[in-house]
Amino acid sequence: QVKEYLEEASILHFATHTLLNDSFPMYTSLVLQEGEENQEDGLLHAYEIYPKALKAQLAVLSACETGLWRKGEGMMSLARAFKYAGCPNILMSLWKADDQATSQIISQFFLHLKGGMKKDAALRQAKLDFLVQADRKQFPHYWATFVLVGDNKVVELNKFYGFRQNAVFWGILILTGIIVGIIIARQRDKVH
Repeated sequence: QVKEYLEEASILHFATHTLLNDSFPMYTSLVLQEGEENQEDGLLHAYEIYPKALKAQLAVLSACETGLWRKGEGMMSLARAFKYAGCPNILMSLWKADDQATSQIISQFFLHLKGGMKKDAALRQAKLDFLVQADRKQFPHYWATFVLVGDNKVVELNKFYGFRQNAVFWGILILTGIIVGIIIARQRDKVH
């Protein structure tokens, strides 16, 4: 279902594991579920993301090493695949992320986005929030793994949903107008 609806989402968030493939980077993948024989393998491979036409304005890849640097290749990562497929903003991790720290930082990031903060400010504030509560996990290893690539705009959370809602409204209104027009035309034919 993820692969089927990937192009429709306005925000993508993957909180899972990454399988890196240094020899064949196009086979680097996000683990969605354990695969079964003769069915989908349960992985979202980089080669499956590249040809998509993503409408998402933000992809949050909170899996480990989604933006891992490869010598000579630049950002050889899943983030590159999402960017190539049309997603203008990527939040990615540069190394293995601590699960607890990731959960706290990403939750706060989304909370700040919902509050109307710009993406970079939301990420910065989420990291600061984490540091206030972190106790012994204040080392950059825990909070600095996430970086944002893209623009510095506010995320329009209802952008795509609102469009669909309006499209349905106008579709119903037009259909109703056509039906009323047909009824009036038939009534005129009976009178004449």
